[in-house]
Amino acid sequence: MGNNLLTPTPSKPKRGIGQVWQASLAANGGVLDCWILRRIDSGLRDVLELVSGYAIRSHMGLARTRDWPATVTVFGYWRV
Repeated sequence: MGNNLLTPTPSKPKRGIGQVWQASLAANGGVLDCWILRRIDSGLRDVLELVSGYAIRSHMGLARTRDWPATVTVFGYWRV
C-alpha cells in the first residue's frame, strides 16, 4: 500500500497489510458505497477507517463541526 508507514518486522511479518470489506455508509439522508480499511497492527483499534473514491464528508455534506449519526452496512463473509 502506498504511503503505509506500518512496515513489517521480523516478529510481525504481516504488519501493515491492508484488509478491506465492501460497505455502504448512510448519513445525512444519503448513501455512499465505500470500503472499511483495517491495517494489521494499526494503532486505530476502536475506529473504523472508511475509504471511498470520493471525499466522503464533502460528497455527503458532513461538516466537521458536529457529530453525524450514521449506519455502516458491511458486505461479505468470513472464510475459514
